[in-house]
Amino acid sequence: SWLDRLPDAVFTNAEFRDAMDQLRMSNEGMAAALEISRSQIAEYKREKPIPRYVALATRYLLDKTA
Repeated sequence: SWLDRLPDAVFTNAEFRDAMDQLRMSNEGMAAALEISRSQIAEYKREKPIPRYVALATRYLLDKTA
């Protein structure tokens, strides 16, 4: 099924920070791209678990820029 083809939805906080670096995005830019708040971005960069939808959207952004 199409669900099996989705990329891995597990995203660590370090991977999230690395993705932001690769995308050259600030907290404000990433918040705008993901349509979430800057404070959520800051929390995801620290220790808050990354929700599946944020992980998938971030992976999409990475694939789109590759």
